[in-house]
Amino acid sequence: KNANIIDVSRSLLQNLHPTPAVCGDSPIDALDFIRQFETKASFDRGYYTGPIGYIGTDSADIFVAIRSALITNYNNDFVDEKNVVVKRPQSKVSIFAGAGIVKGSTVQGEWTETSHKLGVMSSIFPPSPVTLQIASIPNVAWSTAFIEELVRCGVTQFYICPGSRNTPLTAAIYKSTRSNTGVVRAISVHDERGAGFRALGYSRQNGRPAAIVTSSGTAVANLYPSVVESSSDGVPLLVITADRPYENRDNGSNQSVDQVKIFSSTYVRWFRDIPPPSDDVPVSLALSDANHAVTLANQLG
Repeated sequence: KNANIIDVSRSLLQNLHPTPAVCGDSPIDALDFIRQFETKASFDRGYYTGPIGYIGTDSADIFVAIRSALITNYNNDFVDEKNVVVKRPQSKVSIFAGAGIVKGSTVQGEWTETSHKLGVMSSIFPPSPVTLQIASIPNVAWSTAFIEELVRCGVTQFYICPGSRNTPLTAAIYKSTRSNTGVVRAISVHDERGAGFRALGYSRQNGRPAAIVTSSGTAVANLYPSVVESSSDGVPLLVITADRPYENRDNGSNQSVDQVKIFSSTYVRWFRDIPPPSDDVPVSLALSDANHAVTLANQLG
């Protein structure tokens, strides 16, 4: 009963951070989630929320401000025709929206609320010329969405092996390195076996999965040693392999070996034969698969 208004307000602010408006119910669980899945994934929330108001000697009035945008400055340098490095500062604006997840929340309700908020905020910007609809072919659109979902889930290190069938994935990854400067890294490795162990070493060091991208055929089989070691040592690892459509499999053509569950279930926690793009299959199916794969891999980290 000897506490004053300042002590009481300070205690309330500390115990209510982060608030339910930024998924802070309960605060301890929310902060643990942020540290585990965002800090390690090179995703910076910045100052995402905070109290604004005043504390007086006999009263206090405080509300929670939630950041809706983050401006990131970076240098997109290039070398001109005279071999001179030209400094080209650029800025990127990230728009944020969310919903308070509390008891009784539903997935459909939260997505609806978030969609409404994003719609209002994004309406002040001109429409983006870059959409999935402008992709030259469906494979490019799906690959772009799939890779961006992996990045959103915290996969920022990619080891890419040569091949033509995985070209849409490779292009999507390098596009992501441009739009996520300093966060997403892509390394070209000519040998699949070496790529597997490089990715394994990265995952072991950082405690989160790197992704290996290969073409079809025997290129996939070269990853078996790193897959076995990943499983035996409990190190998270993502293997993304291109494959022929169903009608062109097992027909005796070059590099058309059966890749479906090519690795024993003893060493693989989850496998998914993602169907090719189709008007009958929503792209959200591929995004859900990417999210689920990362979630299972992180359980090993």
